[in-house]
Amino acid sequence: MSIEILDWYNKLDNDLDYITEDRKIEFAVNLEKFMERRDISRSDLAAKVETSPAYVTKVLRGDGNLTMETMVKFTHAVGGCLQIQITENHEDVQWMGVVRSKPRATSKNIVWAKQVEEKSNVIPGAA
Repeated sequence: MSIEILDWYNKLDNDLDYITEDRKIEFAVNLEKFMERRDISRSDLAAKVETSPAYVTKVLRGDGNLTMETMVKFTHAVGGCLQIQITENHEDVQWMGVVRSKPRATSKNIVWAKQVEEKSNVIPGAA
């Protein structure tokens, strides 16, 4: 009997229904952690995405039928950015945050970028 259970468990890696549910729960857990860090309540999130608190609860339980639009909307509402990564089946990925600020566009940045572009168009040895 335990071999049958082990076989069933090993087959879950290829079961699309299981994988889908697992990803929905992973999204829900990450969303809730993000909400906790930013002190955003379910009611606050519901107001931001213009839905009911009951639907937010459903999503956070992993019960919602999430579309990409819904996931982006919820993520954006809590001040986050949804990232999607495709990996090999045998790879186990763990996300690590890397903090970097986006440079502000200034006239100095634009001039520098233009100079780099002009230099890259120069063919070595051509006169």
